[in-house]
Amino acid sequence: MKTVPISDIIVRDDVCRDTNRNWDFVLEYARDIILWRHFGGSPPAVEINQRGELVRGWHQLMAYRMVHATEVPVMVVES
Repeated sequence: MKTVPISDIIVRDDVCRDTNRNWDFVLEYARDIILWRHFGGSPPAVEINQRGELVRGWHQLMAYRMVHATEVPVMVVES
């Protein structure tokens, strides 16, 4: 899976499809990311377009920021 620096991902409300933002979900993802780092596994990828704009995965991206990740797994989609 491809990864990109977290600082390269652009969050724009007019592009991101995640409109129901919930910090409880962010905390759950952050806990899961810590567990994946420790025990292994596949962390959740966020979806970005060709311009590096977040399309889907706002909760995951905020969780990666919360655990001070420097890189994020991504899937590049056409939008």
